Amino acid sequence: MTSLREYGVGRRHIQQALERFKSRDLGGVTYTPSMNTFIRCPIAFELWDLKPVVRMALRFVDRIIDPNDFTSHRYQSELSSLGFDIVRFDEKRQRQLGMRGFNVDELADPHRVFWSPSMLEQRNALADFTAAKSAKAEVNSVTRSVFVRNSEFSRRVRQAANGVCDACKRKTFQTQSGDWFLEVHHKTWLSEGGTDTIENMVALCPNCHRQEHFGSTRRYW
Repeated sequence: MTSLREYGVGRRHIQQALERFKSRDLGGVTYTPSMNTFIRCPIAFELWDLKPVVRMALRFVDRIIDPNDFTSHRYQSELSSLGFDIVRFDEKRQRQLGMRGFNVDELADPHRVFWSPSMLEQRNALADFTAAKSAKAEVNSVTRSVFVRNSEFSRRVRQAANGVCDACKRKTFQTQSGDWFLEVHHKTWLSEGGTDTIENMVALCPNCHRQEHFGSTRRYW
């Protein structure tokens, strides 16, 4: 079996593929959503379909592989070693996650999480989610400071900012796909009980985002 490394695919290519899926920039290629295996973005903490992400990453190094030629399990261990958490549900079915959207109730289904970098397997690690549905959004939290965020909300916040950081008001840089690079920050952190809602989100440039998390003062609470 040819490994991702042998194909020339590294962490950068996987993250680049994740960013393309976040922006819905699929380059005119049709990808079939995953039935049970998802990869978690280590930056935005969103779940995306593993097999399509791998296929897109392979395209970045000019490797066109038929989706029927490999299974989601094939690169699971290698992706974990690259720093990506993998979520695999026991039952194969269409799920409202990743390319199909986000429904927090999906996380209550039996599943395994393979945490990076040690590939530690944990049963139903995301099943501790508590979902409180309001008129505006689904609010969710999870124990062990492990979060899965609503990708649609993040997309809307970045789109509304149109490349301008909400904190410093400066235009950020563009990615290779032409999208403005902004990171979504929760004003009240999820670990502090903040909600995963648009009202609690701002779009920040990388510098301002790091300042919020590691600086001596915070702009948002």
